[in-house]
Amino acid sequence: KPVTVLSAKLLTNELKMRLARSSAVSKDIKIVGVTSVLSLSAGVHRVQGRARVRVAALAEVLVVGNSRNGTMNKMRLVAVWKWGYNPGGVSLASLQSVLTTQTIDGTSNEYDPATLQVADGLLFLGGRNLSSGPVVFIAKPAVRDSWTSVPITNSTVKP
Repeated sequence: KPVTVLSAKLLTNELKMRLARSSAVSKDIKIVGVTSVLSLSAGVHRVQGRARVRVAALAEVLVVGNSRNGTMNKMRLVAVWKWGYNPGGVSLASLQSVLTTQTIDGTSNEYDPATLQVADGLLFLGGRNLSSGPVVFIAKPAVRDSWTSVPITNSTVKP
């Protein structure tokens, strides 16, 4: 018996609209394309006592601002899908949330895209703050458009 394969497009109108509504992004930014998917992660989320699968993708997209020179820049974002079920719909993968990594990019923080994890509505990235040491970046995209860093204390490793 053939195995069913399920896929979801990354660059959809819904993703563009959700990104445009994000408080972390200028309203003048438009997504031109996806340059790469840096990592994928699947996890379980409980909804009314039932286990549901969530899939997160950390991707790099090409964006252009609404300016005369049309400068293109890369931006990283995490898209999260409800995966494998959709009561009343045909698609078995539906976009749940989109969150940029702008609050942890280009500052005194570093993170490894390969550490992306998703569980119970939370996103996790392992990294470090250049001045204070190892941290775990945590986000709850259903609640806010930003990441929080949680320091890993009692670490013997120096930054």
